[in-house]
Amino acid sequence: MLETENTVSNNLNSLRGRFFSGGRGISLFVLIFILLIGVVVGVLLVQVKQEIRRRAAATGVDFSLVPSKSSVSPGENFTVNIVMATNEYKVSATEIHVAFNSSYLEALSIQGSGYLPVVLPPGPQVGPGTASIILGSLPSDPKQGTDTVATINFKAKVASGGPTEIKFDSGTQTAAIGSSGDVTRNLTPTTVTVQGATTPTLTKTPTPKPTNTPTKKPTATPTTKPSATKTLTPTNTKTPTPTPTKKPTVTPTPIPTPTPLPSPLPGKANIDFKVRFQGISSQNPGKLVRLILMQGGQENYRFDNLSTTSNSSGVYSGAVADISAGTYDVYVKGPIHLQKKFANVSLSSGANSEDWSGTLLKAGDFDGNNVLNISDIAAQLAEYNSLSVPVNSSNEKFDIDSNGVIDVVDVALILANYTALEVPGE
Repeated sequence: MLETENTVSNNLNSLRGRFFSGGRGISLFVLIFILLIGVVVGVLLVQVKQEIRRRAAATGVDFSLVPSKSSVSPGENFTVNIVMATNEYKVSATEIHVAFNSSYLEALSIQGSGYLPVVLPPGPQVGPGTASIILGSLPSDPKQGTDTVATINFKAKVASGGPTEIKFDSGTQTAAIGSSGDVTRNLTPTTVTVQGATTPTLTKTPTPKPTNTPTKKPTATPTTKPSATKTLTPTNTKTPTPTPTKKPTVTPTPIPTPTPLPSPLPGKANIDFKVRFQGISSQNPGKLVRLILMQGGQENYRFDNLSTTSNSSGVYSGAVADISAGTYDVYVKGPIHLQKKFANVSLSSGANSEDWSGTLLKAGDFDGNNVLNISDIAAQLAEYNSLSVPVNSSNEKFDIDSNGVIDVVDVALILANYTALEVPGE
């Protein structure tokens, strides 16, 4: 028994000697271990990168057209559902345009499914080769998921001789909570075949006629037709085509550029500040803002028409001078924006720089009472009476993203802010 224990002990000592006693042995063991760890980490990093790329590629709201039938007969009615998959987005509004060949199909109507319950002006529209609708969510219930948002009722007209395409048209766009601009990604079309004989009957009717009249017609008609065509063609080509009149461009009211502040008085503070307005992400004309500084609930300074100017990213800059050094609650309000409070702003004597552009000033206060309510919503919808309304001097305040038209994105931005019957500024 003792000999057996001695043998096991000697074997263990031998193993220890191989791996741990010599520097060369331990370095080889550590090297192999590090290589194995490196391989595992490398595989994990590749998987992580692939997942990041997959998620990045999956960004956007997808739409698809799903017909009730893939094949119909002339005169038969069928429907096409418009299915929306929001993926990671919470959708507040969408504007949908669908196009098709009016030779084979007729759109009878288009209506929302109720998934996005608010039907925005101008309402459902159908016409030759087109159907469109604009839908929005309730302010407190932006939509996330996959569902049918609208249905188009079609009637087949004549045989198409093969599949005829129904597809999304230009102008289709989607607005989502927390995102500026269009978040639409994939637009998947569909096809429907209108069955029946194509039109062989038309080729049979002309054939008997030439056999009876080939010798009689050439003598009577050749002299009259050339003269008629010669007199008609010049008049058609010379008719003047009307040249479209150019719409007058709207020039916004110029706002004076802020002048550099002079050196502050002794013990006083100057403030250079930056703010950002909802929907603005590029250089735009200047805006007038209101800035109030308060201490202990008491108003110390008020600037009602303060000029600000925009940089290329849509960040606005302004400045005020000769403020007593101290700590203030600063309130900033844009021309159509709810007031925003920036608390405990510490100002020291001399120059001070404050960047508040990380917080958006929310739009929608069109009547200037620092409250977003149903009156503001109604005022915007009264101007938004077609799919895209050009901006003029009287309606430009409703163009939230300042792209020159009032469209579904502008409406959606306001609806996203309208989370209660009344949303007050701070």
